[in-house]
Amino acid sequence: MINYETFDPRKAVTLVDLIAKGTAFCEALGCNHFAYLLLHPPVRNKIRDEIILTNYPDEWVSRYVKRKYRYYDPVALIYKQSRSPFFWGQQESLKHMTKAERAVMHEARAFGLFEGYAIPTAGPEGDFGGLTVCCKDQSDVNGLVSEKEELLQFFSAQFHAAAVGILFSGNDNQPAHLTSREQEVLCWAAEGCSSEATAKHMGLSAPTVNYHISNSCQKLGASNKIQAVALAIKLGYI
Repeated sequence: MINYETFDPRKAVTLVDLIAKGTAFCEALGCNHFAYLLLHPPVRNKIRDEIILTNYPDEWVSRYVKRKYRYYDPVALIYKQSRSPFFWGQQESLKHMTKAERAVMHEARAFGLFEGYAIPTAGPEGDFGGLTVCCKDQSDVNGLVSEKEELLQFFSAQFHAAAVGILFSGNDNQPAHLTSREQEVLCWAAEGCSSEATAKHMGLSAPTVNYHISNSCQKLGASNKIQAVALAIKLGYI
């Protein structure tokens, strides 16, 4: 029996917590990955770009963000057109995609993202997005949905509400904003550079680099530099 308390998204305080809840949810269901995409914030709020919260492989997330695959990702496109849950990645669905959309799907398979079930979500203030869970084959997806469809929809709605709450609470309801200097520091960190090496690249002192890293961690709700880099990539900041 699944214990919902272990992955209840309402208990998440930071985005790191929320991603951990999503990962625990996947483990409880026996699926491989999850991804949440916020496409529109609540009324009177702004986001620089779509926000992604996921435990997908970091290399794939980085590629997805940098190459702006959201414009060709059929899952993201369907979120904008429908409020009904849907399957993705199955062979019959590929026939109706454009060449660019099929290319995104085929490339995702190289990272172990084969098939899944996606649930569009919406809030009371015009906010909407979607959450998907990913499995290795169609039988796994179909079996999961037939047994846990209500739980999937319940979790998706609560995950969306929790994400919106964390992203737009405080600071005049604006999401965390990284300065250009903070983004650059995290970019070098993502390349594996130490604070000293980053300082040389940027013409700064190592303590100044560490200051920017500390600020980034605080804004993103990360407990260390590695988490800050991962979140910055997932959120599209770098």
